[in-house]
Amino acid sequence: MIAWCSLLLIPPLVLLILATWRQYLETQRDAQASDIAISGIVLPLLASAGFLGLLWDREGVLGAPGALVVGSGPMVFGLITGWLLVRSPRACGGGWPSGGVIMSVGGLLLIMMATAGRVSHTVGLIACTIGMVLIWLTSLRSRGASAPANAAARREQPLSLTLALAGSLLLAFCTRLAPIDWMPLVLALLILEVLMMLYILMASRGPEVVFEGAGWFAVLLPCLGLGLLGQDRLAMLIRGNDLPGLPPVVPTLRSTEGLMVPGLVIVLSVLFWFLAGSVPSSWRRTMGLCLLVAVVLALLQLRFGLMG
Repeated sequence: MIAWCSLLLIPPLVLLILATWRQYLETQRDAQASDIAISGIVLPLLASAGFLGLLWDREGVLGAPGALVVGSGPMVFGLITGWLLVRSPRACGGGWPSGGVIMSVGGLLLIMMATAGRVSHTVGLIACTIGMVLIWLTSLRSRGASAPANAAARREQPLSLTLALAGSLLLAFCTRLAPIDWMPLVLALLILEVLMMLYILMASRGPEVVFEGAGWFAVLLPCLGLGLLGQDRLAMLIRGNDLPGLPPVVPTLRSTEGLMVPGLVIVLSVLFWFLAGSVPSSWRRTMGLCLLVAVVLALLQLRFGLMG
């Protein structure tokens, strides 16, 4: 009964988050310097919460379902990048993005973890720590570049952000309790939520901010997700469940092969965006179409892995 109630609560929570997200962007319309915080902190954290609920209590095993959840961030990044290259090729010639190096390194790290197949549980904790450091550095950048907001924005911003954060945390709780058989539908709703958030951001801020937001989401979701998987072993140690003479309960993060495709998508997305500044519009559309096809095929590959 609780599982079905949680499943029914997911759609209205998604609508609540989207409504508060739109309100937050409207209050920040005149504060262009806040784009750093919006794309690098607020969007990735709000968008990641529901996905993290699907990773709770997986006992350190990533597998195909976990790779599909963690890889949703890179897949959304690839879809947004390909769509921008196809629909707005003239706006995609901005050269190397500000977070391009971090995004590329994040993709390469996912590829390395996929090649390893199994890594120490501490790798997940280190990835989570790196994600927290990136959020902290982004907050320092946004604070240094922030302009004084008007009184209305200062008054309304905390309420909209508080409602969005509360809705995201409740969404994570509901996705955790939802029936496991409905995981594909829940995941589809979460991906649709992120795409709608990025579409609203596109209307408010433009393609470059959307690209940055999708890129940071593609990096921070794996960092937080792998950290959540890696904490299982730490929780066992804290509770004292590792009894003498018994093997470790969760010694590694296992079955990480599914991270190969998401890592490649991140690297290709950043590379195509960089190359878009030096090729004609027709070539940008071609690259965008190729990227969209590659992402769709990657989603199908991960989806069949989930069914298997």
